Amino acid sequence: MNVSLVIPTYNRTGLLRKCLLSVLSQSIQPAELVLSDDGSSEDILSGIQDLLEQADFRIKFVQQEDRGFRAARCRNNGVRQAEGEYIVCFDPDIVFSKHYLKTLVGAAREKRFVVGQVIRFTEAQNNLICREHILQGDYSSILTEAQKHITPKQYRKELLYSLLNTMKFRKQGPKLRSGLLGFFKDDFVRVNGFDEKFVGWGNEDDDLGVRFYAAGIRGKNPFRKDYAIHLYHDRFHSDERANKSYQKKRMKEINRSNFRCEYGYETHDSQEEITVKTLK
Repeated sequence: MNVSLVIPTYNRTGLLRKCLLSVLSQSIQPAELVLSDDGSSEDILSGIQDLLEQADFRIKFVQQEDRGFRAARCRNNGVRQAEGEYIVCFDPDIVFSKHYLKTLVGAAREKRFVVGQVIRFTEAQNNLICREHILQGDYSSILTEAQKHITPKQYRKELLYSLLNTMKFRKQGPKLRSGLLGFFKDDFVRVNGFDEKFVGWGNEDDDLGVRFYAAGIRGKNPFRKDYAIHLYHDRFHSDERANKSYQKKRMKEINRSNFRCEYGYETHDSQEEITVKTLK
């Protein structure tokens, strides 16, 4: 299966370096990496050039203008440029255990999205990470006892959600979380991707999840042992969700015959200039 990895970026090159090193250390590699930038002021490519040179897969860099937090459009840009039949989306502030990508891709099925749950590190835990942790994909010496239970606990909970959804006792199975997500590109195109009317932080992934389920595309969390670490950093945004009222409106409109967004993967603003560089 031809897998494209899409990573949205916005400044913070240091975090992206750790994420890319973790990707390069995975037990399987993607066929392609698409870095989709939301208008960074930092020179992202100069800061990661040495890591990109180590990769044995295709690499593209797509960039949109900085018009505020536009994660939905940023991710759509990456998927538009991706050539793979299967798309894996990771946020740039995440590192993984050794076989994380292998487990994710192994769970891929048509009409299924694959989702994971992160373990959030503190600033003190961040400071304990060294290059060897990332290369080996093993952070067990840094994890607290409580953190070690997060991934298997989430797996069991979402296994139950999947069963209840299949039996029609629950509207949705596992919740879609865009920071750790896999899907077939054809399924994504079917619902018209992320809704680009979501501008500002929050809810664009909730919306995509609702539309996936409405289209018969169900979620799966396959991660019992493999885990993902969310690296500590200051937030780009406040806790205030900018799209609450719009999402509430959309929730009333989405159903089995109306699961496409108006402005998304296929019906976006084509007037905005997007730059695309093929790096490898």
